[in-house]
Amino acid sequence: MKTKVLHLTADYPDVLQRAKTRAVEGLVEGTADEFEHLVVSLNRKGGLAGLLKQGHVLQRRIDGSIMAIEYAAPPASIALTAPMRRLAVKLPRYLKDANFKPDVIQAHKLTIEGLLARELARLLGVPFVLTLQGNTDQKLLERRPDRLPKMRRIWRDAKAVMVFAPWTAMWASRRLGRRANAISIIPCILPFDEVIAPASCGHLVRTAFSLDFWRNKNITTLLQAIARLAPQLPTIRLEIAGGGSATAQEAINAQVRHLGLEHRVSMVGPIASEAIQAWFNGAAAFALPTRRESFGMVFVESLLAGTPVVYPRGRAIDGFFEHQSFARDVSAYDPAELAEVLGEMLTHQDEIKAELAAAQQAGDLDLFRRRQVLDAYRQFLKEACH
Repeated sequence: MKTKVLHLTADYPDVLQRAKTRAVEGLVEGTADEFEHLVVSLNRKGGLAGLLKQGHVLQRRIDGSIMAIEYAAPPASIALTAPMRRLAVKLPRYLKDANFKPDVIQAHKLTIEGLLARELARLLGVPFVLTLQGNTDQKLLERRPDRLPKMRRIWRDAKAVMVFAPWTAMWASRRLGRRANAISIIPCILPFDEVIAPASCGHLVRTAFSLDFWRNKNITTLLQAIARLAPQLPTIRLEIAGGGSATAQEAINAQVRHLGLEHRVSMVGPIASEAIQAWFNGAAAFALPTRRESFGMVFVESLLAGTPVVYPRGRAIDGFFEHQSFARDVSAYDPAELAEVLGEMLTHQDEIKAELAAAQQAGDLDLFRRRQVLDAYRQFLKEACH
């Protein structure tokens, strides 16, 4: 008989909202051979209904192993304890209707779903485990430091915890206290994880993101770094991939014009997921100095595709690579530092790519590939149930 895992997450595509990240979906679908999963996909309804009907279930739709729930609640930065408690009281009946008795509950964020998981686990008499998503959990705790005591109790009571990247484990341990057992570091599953050997290129830097998030992706710092490098590297160019609104495109173009980079910077539009690694392979370096980033799949996709990366210090893939020339961290707020690191990468491209090729061949990047991620997640669930 398969172990039954109940997932509580707001980050799962469902019949009520299709456009959601697929990070959790990859774990669920990839381990369905060994575990029986039921996903409670949460959709918060705010506004006046959120304030007046906190915790009320407005819609409930079941589609196979996904139970989509729309519930009323105020914004997360105000209060979620009462709505989550009311949802916890309703869920046992919903689970009984679905003929699903979980062996373990997994909350895919601490600051939101963790509130629900702890209460539901108490009602059902089963253990719960946590996923910490660095960006969201960090942001909400910064906004509401008064919630720290409650979050520390959830953190302490969880049977096991997994994070996407080492920096999240370090931040959480400092903020919430050390746990008795180790924190599992399990990267996100990539849509495509082909290994492509590095190829020598010109002084071409590439980056990719949804243009509507240009402020958080911090394109300003990257453009300033390119402008600083232009006098010493006259052939330097930057290509930006990604779709977005006309407003976002114009905002980026305005900065390009302001810095006099019209002939060095181009926006190439969206790149299909299946083609993104080949596109990365054609660059000397990939750079994205994001202000906030839980994991950043593009950094790993780029490394597997044979292109060195520059990532934000204390974010994204920080902690996976120590003293590696092909994965360099910089301050997200320092264009001079970014320019210096990018200059080194472009000037010493062949040596750096040779080191990346050696790491690929040695299997140093295999921990990011689908099979190893799923093996690590299976082991995490097994240990949580014993």
